[in-house]
Amino acid sequence: MRELAGFTETLRSPESKALEWHKTATEGFEESLALFNSDDYSTKNGWKKEEEDSKTGAIIYSRPMKDGKLFCVRIELAIDQELFFNDLIQCIGTEYLHNPNFEFSQRVTWLGEQSDIIHIIVKEYLVVKSRDLVTARVWRKLDDSLMVAGRSIDCHLLPPQKNRVRAELKFATARFTPSSEKAGHCVMEYLTQGDLKGWLPKSVINAVMSKFLLQDVVIQRNRVERILNAKQQAEN
Repeated sequence: MRELAGFTETLRSPESKALEWHKTATEGFEESLALFNSDDYSTKNGWKKEEEDSKTGAIIYSRPMKDGKLFCVRIELAIDQELFFNDLIQCIGTEYLHNPNFEFSQRVTWLGEQSDIIHIIVKEYLVVKSRDLVTARVWRKLDDSLMVAGRSIDCHLLPPQKNRVRAELKFATARFTPSSEKAGHCVMEYLTQGDLKGWLPKSVINAVMSKFLLQDVVIQRNRVERILNAKQQAEN
């Protein structure tokens, strides 16, 4: 295995395509990190403001890419980044119980110590019927940050279903960094780019992706409340 962010991961999956799947996730991680670290990202040069939510303060930006629009959002969460990150990674099997957009979620298999394959079924939303996603993920610690990146793969363990369109994600990346202003808080930055497939115009795809991001801000803040409540109950 090649090194990624200072950590060389040994695959433990017996699947013949495990190395290919891991490479796909790794490429998504490296491309996302390059985007996060670019001057254009920090200044939003070349990015367009798509939407702003006055209730949460979230602002959705987008920029054109070869395969369609790339979206991003940056929010502050009132929780320690490691506590939040561990829940995000480890609790994928129960994610659908807390995420109103998910019909089902599961970890299909581990690839290595810090990588896996997940399967998510997304509920019908507006004019978009239910989709599912099969994604390879890899995560790493980067100095004081934590980052996870996912990218869609072809996986024989879960072939597409005849009655459900399989969407694709080019980018599904979240980076968490301690807040420089509030102790015990962290900043979450999210990059996403996807193709919902089916007979949908790009305008519909872009509108749905933007709305999903705004909804996800609320969902992740609800996650914070759930994690902290569980922590408090465990300590009592």
